[in-house]
Amino acid sequence: MEKSRKIAIPAIIGALELVLLYISGFMPTMRLALVAIAGLLNATIVIECGAKSALVGYVAVSILSSILSPDKGNTILYALFLGLYPIIKCYIERIRRLALEWILKILLFNIVLAIVYYTFAALFTEVLTFKGLAIWLVVPLANIVFIIYDIGLTKLITYYNRRLRGRIFRIR
Repeated sequence: MEKSRKIAIPAIIGALELVLLYISGFMPTMRLALVAIAGLLNATIVIECGAKSALVGYVAVSILSSILSPDKGNTILYALFLGLYPIIKCYIERIRRLALEWILKILLFNIVLAIVYYTFAALFTEVLTFKGLAIWLVVPLANIVFIIYDIGLTKLITYYNRRLRGRIFRIR
């Protein structure tokens, strides 16, 4: 039964993530929120089935979303960071040294931010100034938003573990 659980839960959540990523292409005001929620769902897979199952689900959703989603930018955002981060967070937080954990998380975020920035800068020159904002202003603001996101994700994971775990997925 454990094997079927490790297949069923990521499949169900992956289907929901695909729906959210698809819908995000049609809702400009909720675009980032829907992509973030789709990524947050990977934390549920990590909790219920483990990081390996979550990684397989993440890869499947990334590939299928790149084919099915009308907004490839959302797929890129999910694939590069928001979908993968809950899985990586699981491994980083196993270190149990808070300062080192935060250094690794912020380093990871800034590496992804640099990859995105330089990739888009090579393709589109107007990205270099972020529509008038200087890069020295955008990077610290992005880091603050990331820290808030990580703290919020931790609170959601804690809530899930304390209140919801065992109530949603009762596969016997």
